[in-house]
Amino acid sequence: MIVILFLFVSASVFYFAFLIAIGFGLKRSNKYHSNNLKTVTVIIPFRNESANIAASIQSIKSLNYPKDLLEVIYINDNSTDDSVTQIYDKTNENIKLIHNDDVKLSGFKKNAIQKAIQISKGEIIVLTDADCIARKNWINAIVNSFDENTGMVVGPVKFRASESLFSKLQQLEFAGLMLTAAGLIGINKPIICSAANLAFRKNIFSEVGGYSDNLNLTSGDDEILMQKINSRTNYKISFCWSADSLVETRGNESLSAFFQQRTRWASKSLFYQNKLLIISLFTIYIFYFLLTMHPFLFLIQPKIFFVSFITSLFIKFILELLIMLKGRNLLFDAKNLKYFVIAELLQIPYITIAAISGAFGNYKWKDRKVKR
Repeated sequence: MIVILFLFVSASVFYFAFLIAIGFGLKRSNKYHSNNLKTVTVIIPFRNESANIAASIQSIKSLNYPKDLLEVIYINDNSTDDSVTQIYDKTNENIKLIHNDDVKLSGFKKNAIQKAIQISKGEIIVLTDADCIARKNWINAIVNSFDENTGMVVGPVKFRASESLFSKLQQLEFAGLMLTAAGLIGINKPIICSAANLAFRKNIFSEVGGYSDNLNLTSGDDEILMQKINSRTNYKISFCWSADSLVETRGNESLSAFFQQRTRWASKSLFYQNKLLIISLFTIYIFYFLLTMHPFLFLIQPKIFFVSFITSLFIKFILELLIMLKGRNLLFDAKNLKYFVIAELLQIPYITIAAISGAFGNYKWKDRKVKR
């Protein structure tokens, strides 16, 4: 029992220091550069997005960016619904539709993105998803976050919440991920980001080898690329805090879909090239795992483990609440903060289970059964 308690206390101290570092990182704001116009290619890979593709195109056509500097490429990743037919009559000189007909056992989305990058004309590549809606000054805000030292810009993503509690909890949970991404970028320790709102210099993509060294993974088209740019080049990573740069997307409609998504995200963490990073994430996992085990440990040493459980839970709650307050009204609706306690409690078992499931790498994504 002493060994377990020691492991838990050590992992707790590490995790709380991790949260404090995120808080410091969030205090470092991004500097914007006016009139920083560049040629841009927006790449939108899609598969079976019939319900979302029309809204995506409308959002893209509403962008307030010089048309002579903007190129948009929708790349069809073997859709089996009518997504493609919805695009055909909406293309123009700025919006193109191409097809990725390669059938791979993994790396589906990465293959599609790489094919689009190969024919792209923009100096800056901007990635988003077909289920995302952007604001009209989205590209302006993202491009204005680049200076001569910036290689990649991570943009904020918000889950749109419906009236259901499940939807509101997802919005809070995803906001926490976005704030973690921003805070870690602020201390120059970029770990996570979202390809739903991501921009990078095209030449850097080639410089770090693109996705060539991780095409065996279905996920990782965002985080692994970001980590390579950070470690292999002299360029910096920036997080764009502008409200104009926000893109919104829908949360998952079912618990099963949510779990499959989180399993997919977790599946790439064991393949990060920075081994110290993997050890750090494993230490955080130990914290969550032992926190989950505490109710069983009460049966053995009720006094000791009850105190450790309540103390760690309280500190976790306070630190994460302080972080969440940084993102209210931008990343989540402030009124939904009243569900924060519920989200905190549910987060503990879900992270424990999703991490284990992700380690095995089997999940369903876009109607595909993926086995790593």
